[in-house]
Order: sequence, then structure tokens, then C-alpha cells
Amino acid sequence: MKMYIGVTNDDELLYIEWDKVDNEQRKTFSLSGGTYRDPKTEAEGRDEARKVLRTRDYWEDLDMIKGESFLNDYINFDEVAEYVLNSDGWENTNGEYSHFGEVQNEEIYLSFSSYGQHQEKKEAIKELWISEADFKNINSLWDKEHLKPLKETSLKYMSSIFDKYKSLCSDEEALIKFLKCIKWRE
Repeated sequence: MKMYIGVTNDDELLYIEWDKVDNEQRKTFSLSGGTYRDPKTEAEGRDEARKVLRTRDYWEDLDMIKGESFLNDYINFDEVAEYVLNSDGWENTNGEYSHFGEVQNEEIYLSFSSYGQHQEKKEAIKELWISEADFKNINSLWDKEHLKPLKETSLKYMSSIFDKYKSLCSDEEALIKFLKCIKWRE
């Protein structure tokens, strides 16, 4: 289960991830987190990817072409870009973008930024969507219990937090709050 808990000072959407079933099966408490950033519409993402895919440097960085060769003069990078976009999509050209939902009739994607034992300090958060007490409790539990035997109290507490903030488990609802917080397109 993923719950979006706020926005960092770097305009990243911050989330925690906890899996009750997995924790119960492994009998171990495990919590992780991460961030998403850089909202784009599909059109913006395709345009940016097209610009990147049209450059020789991009393909050289991937070791798809090497150095100067007479064959390089025969590569039509515009055609290559269109082929890649039509076959593979744009989502992984300029990062790792995921579809998050629709806002004002536009499909919005966010770039995956980080994951794992990603805990932010309260000072690094621009807008916290859960109470400060819950934020402190979650981080304390994370610090003290991560990868330790699962306690019934920890299981109940995390279940109650995810129940309490159900609306923050929705990609689309979190997306709307996130875009408003970072003043996207204002």
C-alpha cells in the first residue's frame, strides 16, 4: 500500500509504502518510501523525448553508435526518434515516468525520483498532509522496527494510519494536491 504524505522543499511528491500482508507473512516489519517529481503531460513528455532521441549524443551515450563513422551520416535521427516513440513510448527516455491520472482533461505523468529507505526530515517538507504526530510516530517506528520481528501493535498502528488517510492512498487525489502545492502551470 502506498500513501502520499506531502511535498518536499524540492517539489517532490513524498510517499511511504507498507504491505500489511507481506509484513504478516514474513513476520517482519518493513516500511519504505520514495518520491516523484517533474509533472508532464503526455504531449510534453513526447516532445522532450523526441528532442533527445534526435541527437547523436544520446545514442553515443548508450553505446549504440561509436565515434565517427561514415555510416553515421546515413542515420536519420528523426526517423529513429519516431520509431522509438511509436514502439517503446517516451516514458523511459528522460527518466522513469508513470501515469498518475487526469487533471483538467490532460493525462499527467510523474518522474520516479527515489525509493528505499527514503525518510525526509520534517524541515525538508514544504507541505505535510498527515499530522506532525503521525509523521513522527511513523518515522520513529521506521527507525526502531524496520526489518525487526513484527509486533501486533506496529501492525495495528500502520493499519490505522492507512485507514485514517485513505484519500492519500489515491494517485489521482495526491496528484491534484501535489500540482496545487507546487503551483504547476500558475
